[in-house]
Amino acid sequence: MQKDNLATMVTVIHECLDGEDGHNISQPSSTISIEIPPPKEVSHVKLSLEDWLEDDFPLLEPSGDAQVASVTLDRGRLFHRTEYLSVGLSIDCGLGFFLSMESVTVISLQNRSVVRQITRQDLKIKNLKHARVVLSQRSLAVIVAEALLVLEYALPEDPDRIRVQKFEHGWKPDCLAILETNERTWISVGGRVYLGGVMHSSIKLYRIDRSSPTTRHLRLHLEGLGSDYLKSDFLKTLEFCPTGNRVACLTNNNRILSWDLSDELKPQSAPFTISRKYANV
Repeated sequence: MQKDNLATMVTVIHECLDGEDGHNISQPSSTISIEIPPPKEVSHVKLSLEDWLEDDFPLLEPSGDAQVASVTLDRGRLFHRTEYLSVGLSIDCGLGFFLSMESVTVISLQNRSVVRQITRQDLKIKNLKHARVVLSQRSLAVIVAEALLVLEYALPEDPDRIRVQKFEHGWKPDCLAILETNERTWISVGGRVYLGGVMHSSIKLYRIDRSSPTTRHLRLHLEGLGSDYLKSDFLKTLEFCPTGNRVACLTNNNRILSWDLSDELKPQSAPFTISRKYANV
């Protein structure tokens, strides 16, 4: 009798739930079987290189039409040959620089001629062994020791004017980047300082206004960028994007930090951070 009542109760429950969304109940029997759907799996998004690229920026591939630019450089004297430490290009690849212990030589890659040579005597420093150099269409920027040196070599009316920006005591520059717009030249410098035995890194941003001859001097535009995100870490490279609305850096701990900048090159938010565990680059 109890078995018949149980079967009747199961039949009623089944009829009430029939057609509803949710758990499925089997046909009436002395044993109730409930099928519970498995939990939904959490999907992980994997981004390829193409997914990181914005708009329709094409992937760069080696060109089959290689162009060889042969430039004659100063070889030095007998038994005192010139040793070149690094080379670089301007953004438009129209100019190149060659850094040696004694000088920085700016070359035009269009007519294979020397545009300007700046010696260590011009910069009033002992040597350029640990210097970092960036080049634009108008300016050459150098960090060495605890100073930033900027030469606007493209100014015919003032070709030898070198702007010197001394950093505060103990602040060591590690890398720099340069960006030119129609009105200004922007220079960012990444460096570090030890306070209480702890390393603190940050980015300084300078500008040179070209609106009038009286305003063409080096101004500190922004100081301390990234100081909240670069404790116990330091910068290895620093770059502007060509449009100037973003600046990014690679740190010694294999992190990439990228800031979106306003039209006045002020950070609009916290940096976008990419962290990977791979060998140092």
